Amino acid sequence: MAMLDDLTRLARSGATVALAPTTEANLGDGLFSLDWYLHRNGVIAIGSDSNVSVDVREELRWLEYGQRTSKRQRTIAPQLAGESTGETLYRAALKGGAASLGRRCGVIAASRRSPHDRAR
Repeated sequence: MAMLDDLTRLARSGATVALAPTTEANLGDGLFSLDWYLHRNGVIAIGSDSNVSVDVREELRWLEYGQRTSKRQRTIAPQLAGESTGETLYRAALKGGAASLGRRCGVIAASRRSPHDRAR
């Protein structure tokens, strides 16, 4: 339970957790408690640190698949019935990636277009 308490504090802090599912799988690091973290409004970014995979879609797919396999249930990331898993994860990764880089481009919306705009 101590790890979940730490994740709750981390989510509340507003920090962005950078996840690299393919790398984490290759290293045997285990699975991040994605549902716990997202349900506490935690912010995630997606990436790779080994160049085994640099495809964001593939990383997000394996992030969800790992969760499903571990928990033996379908649809982990969406918090509301009817939400799309892909859209939920992609929007979370956009938001968290922009936050971790200090950019205003983490959503598709008016005035959020330039990747060179700094967060305010």
